[in-house]
Amino acid sequence: MNDKHNLDIWLTVDQTAAYLKCSKSCLYHRVSRNSIPFSKSIGRLRFNRHALDRWMRGDPAEAEFDC
Repeated sequence: MNDKHNLDIWLTVDQTAAYLKCSKSCLYHRVSRNSIPFSKSIGRLRFNRHALDRWMRGDPAEAEFDC
């Protein structure tokens, strides 16, 4: 598999907020509640785009951004 492709699926907080069209504070709130798929590597949050897509297709109430 292409290394460039592997890097493209891991999003930063800024990229994820833009991808999901939500604020960074809302994203951090979701992370603190463990209600969004994320990974933490060397103290930095990363979000797998494919996992986010699956999460958004799941329970609509869980994927709503109410913060």
